[in-house]
Amino acid sequence: MKIEWKPEHRKVLNKISFEFDIDGELTDEQMLEIDDKVWDYLQMHGLGNSGGHTTVNPTGRICEHIIDYMVDCGA
Repeated sequence: MKIEWKPEHRKVLNKISFEFDIDGELTDEQMLEIDDKVWDYLQMHGLGNSGGHTTVNPTGRICEHIIDYMVDCGA
């Protein structure tokens, strides 16, 4: 499967290391790896704390959108 990433997705995806071309034809295993690494990135960089509650910051919202977008594309 090939995914046309949106510019806001690229800003996050370019910060994550992949050993394959995310613009190429992706296997199911590669799609799972993208999903796993985006979730990991969200947990490390996409959460904040507001008033004693964990919140999702703008980076986290982009991570969530990447995962939703992959599902919408049929992944």
